[in-house]
Amino acid sequence: MAIVALSARDDEDTAVEALRSGADDYARKPFGTREVIARVANALRRRARQQGRLAVVAAGELEINLLERRVRFAGAEVRIAP
Repeated sequence: MAIVALSARDDEDTAVEALRSGADDYARKPFGTREVIARVANALRRRARQQGRLAVVAAGELEINLLERRVRFAGAEVRIAP
């Protein structure tokens, strides 16, 4: 699990405490939705790499590689628009 702390507080001590307590990232207000999504995605990728996981989700013939951002179905790569 990855933790991204979001806060309205802008003091450095709060950010440092959150990071020392285990947060993978810290964002202060104001922040946009795309920024939060990017921070969460980065935290998940870092955590998966640290744990040595490939971060692959599979169901039947469908395989989604979260780190490489690739999708395969029945062994063939599926092109998906961003």
